[in-house]
Amino acid sequence: MINKMINKHYKRGLLKTLEVFLAIVIGFVFLTTILPKQSFNVDEKPSLRGLLLYDDIFRNAVLSNNITLIKERINSRMSVLYPDFGFNVSVSQDPNDLLYFDDKDVFSEAIFIVGNETLINHSIVRLYYWKR
Repeated sequence: MINKMINKHYKRGLLKTLEVFLAIVIGFVFLTTILPKQSFNVDEKPSLRGLLLYDDIFRNAVLSNNITLIKERINSRMSVLYPDFGFNVSVSQDPNDLLYFDDKDVFSEAIFIVGNETLINHSIVRLYYWKR
């Protein structure tokens, strides 16, 4: 009689353990297959430093605050190297000056340009980009 009660509790415990294990497996499969997140490979991301850091025309355009030329230089490089990315640029002297976007996973990269031999003026160029 005692053996039957122990055996009955043992079976219930085993079933509960299997039920929890099955719930964990189903949850893991759900999270990995049905809810995938959009992610970028590190090699895919645009790099502002790689694109324009040593470009003298870009540097002078930033120092003179020529937004049209800045966007033109970035667009000429981005459209060839990263055609599936959208972008926006802001130039400011305030490090807290940010742009806000709705309904997009937007990434940001910034460079700080101090000046040149004749003009001591600092500017922060922020490149915002997203996968289209």
